Amino acid sequence: MIDIHQYFCTNEACKCYGLRSQGSLIRAGTCIKQGERKQMFRCKICGYRFSETRNTIFFNSRCDSATTGKIIRCIAEGNGVRYTAGIIGLSKDAVNAAVLKAGRHIDETCLKQ
Repeated sequence: MIDIHQYFCTNEACKCYGLRSQGSLIRAGTCIKQGERKQMFRCKICGYRFSETRNTIFFNSRCDSATTGKIIRCIAEGNGVRYTAGIIGLSKDAVNAAVLKAGRHIDETCLKQ
């Protein structure tokens, strides 16, 4: 079961945006993407509805989360894009897209100043 306290409202206009454990989120069903069931949340303050993968590298990804994780681990171990594609059985373009998306996510979340 997902710990709802790890999540926050992803609506930048909401007063609870970015604040975890505020009691402002409720579970709002599930959806299935890439064959995986994803928890949906709704903010009680602003009414915004979003999935558990919102604001992560997994949101709107072409690959499932397990494959994306494998790609990131292979690259982190020093493998190149082509070699990683061969290991996982994807095209080099798909691997490159996942790596670039992860890089953009890091820029947007970790390197904000």
